[in-house]
Amino acid sequence: MKAFDVMTSNLVAAREGTTAREIGTKLLIGNFNGLPVINSSIKVIGIVTAVDILRAIRQGRNLDSIRAVDIMTRDPKVPRKTQR
Repeated sequence: MKAFDVMTSNLVAAREGTTAREIGTKLLIGNFNGLPVINSSIKVIGIVTAVDILRAIRQGRNLDSIRAVDIMTRDPKVPRKTQR
C-alpha cells in the first residue's frame, strides 16, 4: 500500500500568513494532527503540526501573532499521483 492509496483528496491547508490560532482551530475541528502550508501557487511549502502549536504555547508565544511560516517544517516530502 502506498500513501496515495490512503490519503484524502479534500485538502485542508493553511496559507503562509495563516495565524497559529487559526491553524490550531482547523486542527481541532478537523481532528487533524497537521496541516500542509501552501503558497500562492498552491505548492506545499511546509507543514504545521499540533506539536508545533503546543510548542509555541509552551514558549508563551501569542498565537495571534505567529504565522504558519514562523513555525512550519519547511520542504516536506509530498507524494504525487504519478508516484503510484
